[in-house]
Amino acid sequence: MVALSKYLGTYESYKSAIKNHGIKWANNNDSLTAFVRILNGNNLKDLAQWYEKALAIFNVNEKLYPRFLALSGVRKTEAKMSFDKIRAMAGEGKLNEYYNSETKMLEHFRYKQFLRGTKNLYVSAVPYELIEQIANADNSISLASMRKKLNRHGLTLRFKELRQFYATNMRRLGLMQELISLLQGRVERTVFTQFYLKENPKELADKTISLVGNLENILLNAKMETTITT
Repeated sequence: MVALSKYLGTYESYKSAIKNHGIKWANNNDSLTAFVRILNGNNLKDLAQWYEKALAIFNVNEKLYPRFLALSGVRKTEAKMSFDKIRAMAGEGKLNEYYNSETKMLEHFRYKQFLRGTKNLYVSAVPYELIEQIANADNSISLASMRKKLNRHGLTLRFKELRQFYATNMRRLGLMQELISLLQGRVERTVFTQFYLKENPKELADKTISLVGNLENILLNAKMETTITT
């Protein structure tokens, strides 16, 4: 159709018609890519070894960053923004404007920097002790510096995989897929999510934080299993 429209000299009107009718090209390779990733994705035991080595390399403040990633499931850039926001608001004595003590959630949606169109972040439910540690951190962190430290020790950057780890294991621990998506900044375009799903924020936070407590144990246990079998 594209070739024919170009031949007939109507390509621009063809593109306009496609856009007006909401027609999008489907890529069949997407399903195959997802299939391969699911069955041949990151190895948990390998990720656990990397996590332990990374924590040993980083300084006290830097250690908080991968932990925040693993326990929140947010994107690495969002984690950095949240890290800096927590420190800044705490320094001004306004942390309560970012962390809602009643719902036990970091309310990212109140700040435009976390709302970026297709990549949004609304709320995060993580243990308050981690938020306190970040708030009291002496200095901020540099992702470039952390990357260099990993490279010097022969380790690759695997922060992105901690987001995948969060989603996979929170689902295994029983949290609904729709709620995991919500916590990771996605509001699914399904009839159920758009019109029927209702959730009390405090109950969601309590449920999430209780499950989050198991995530680091999963990483540590995976490392222990690797040590025993080798």
